[in-house]
Amino acid sequence: MKPKVKTIIMTCSISPSQWVGKTENGSDLYIRYRWGGLSVDVNDIEILYADCGHGYDGEMTTARMMGLTKDVLDWSEAEVEG
Repeated sequence: MKPKVKTIIMTCSISPSQWVGKTENGSDLYIRYRWGGLSVDVNDIEILYADCGHGYDGEMTTARMMGLTKDVLDWSEAEVEG
């Protein structure tokens, strides 16, 4: 079962783009895009790492991040900021 995102906030938009949030059950969520790699951590455990850009890329929109992580996170009821 995929963790269900309750809240997500973009804390930095470039170099790296990053987000913090909470899952429905209270777990901490940290997502980061830097050097062309997207990582998703739940309670400091990496559940996804994906190469999705070139080596110097560190900018990603929230919408693109959500699309790339939909296989590991449930975004259906998330409160999104940024």
